[in-house]
Amino acid sequence: MPLVTAIDAVLPALETLFEQDPLGAMQMRGLLADPDLIDELRVDHTSAPRGALCRKGTFYGLYARDDATASLLLDELDWPHQTISFAALPERWLRLIQARGQIQWQQPCQRHHLPPHAPTPHQRAKQLTSLTHEDIKRILTWWPYGDPAEDKDRAYAARLIGRGLATGWRQDGELVCWALAGEDRALGMLHTMEAWRRRGIAASVVAALTAAVRQRGFIPHGYVIEGNAGPLGIVKTLGYIPSAETYFWLGCEPQIPS
Repeated sequence: MPLVTAIDAVLPALETLFEQDPLGAMQMRGLLADPDLIDELRVDHTSAPRGALCRKGTFYGLYARDDATASLLLDELDWPHQTISFAALPERWLRLIQARGQIQWQQPCQRHHLPPHAPTPHQRAKQLTSLTHEDIKRILTWWPYGDPAEDKDRAYAARLIGRGLATGWRQDGELVCWALAGEDRALGMLHTMEAWRRRGIAASVVAALTAAVRQRGFIPHGYVIEGNAGPLGIVKTLGYIPSAETYFWLGCEPQIPS
């Protein structure tokens, strides 16, 4: 299975593949928007690919048009010796993971996206603002997967903010709500300070970020942990629709100690 070293050379073929399945390829298209940041990319065929396996940092993303392609790509990983984690893995590929490794943890989510025909929500409240590097400490303090003391987490937040797909709400100069688009351009990291909840602020922030993501040419989408009522209500209000299948963040531990 080709390990792609010249990523730019295979991108046109992958874009052609993604155009045939824009909803299914949302994650992979977002990940490959920054080819210089890709740590590993594998395809089943360099000139006419039917799938791709991409790693940025700790997590892999998998896109394939069929079981056979997904299986070929997954077989390239060193399951016995390597810690392997996936982000936004469609439920249909879960059995292929279970056949190769022992899942140690998993987090199911439901994907929601704004259909291409749906109107773009517009928000022009004066409190809406771009995020800056000065906001990183507050963002990471309230993000359950980050730590403002960790260099890698600060660098990650700085990278997302630097892309310009990061929106906040400032009340009298204080940042009270924010949301950022991740490496795959999925909306996330949404948080509203307790005193400012239930005022429609989060919906305004998500609407503004939705418009920014769509303006960049991506399909606005995000993943909501099952049962998380707040975000579910927001995306429904904005016209997002849920996916038919569940998506998983998961990790498999090595079976043979190093």
